[in-house]
Amino acid sequence: MPNIVSTVTVVQASDVAFKVANLTHPALTGKLFYRVLGGVLEVHCQAKLNSAVTSGAVLGTVPVTLGVSAMGLLYRYTSDADTSPDVRRCTIDTTGVITNTSGLAFNIGYTLMFDMTIPIGSTEGGTYEK
Repeated sequence: MPNIVSTVTVVQASDVAFKVANLTHPALTGKLFYRVLGGVLEVHCQAKLNSAVTSGAVLGTVPVTLGVSAMGLLYRYTSDADTSPDVRRCTIDTTGVITNTSGLAFNIGYTLMFDMTIPIGSTEGGTYEK
């Protein structure tokens, strides 16, 4: 039987763990996480807001340079019992700045959630700064 494994890469837990974004909107402090795995940026945030987030507000910045801007989805839950969130959009620009482009304000007490997966590999011209 031929050997089907050509390369094995050893990683440590710290290589695959999410990191906390340092530059965030005050309502998202400590809640905006990112990681880069194999040329893909993953961003995750889920926060019950302790301050309002306006439409157009910068949600946070992650230390990447993307080849192109990208879009993600925001989920706005207006209460703990809300089972039908408003689904809107956010964007990440080429410098890693994530912006609320939903057209909606997010009030104190609302829950804001978003996930983004963006390729930053060599074909897109992106880089990752540790």
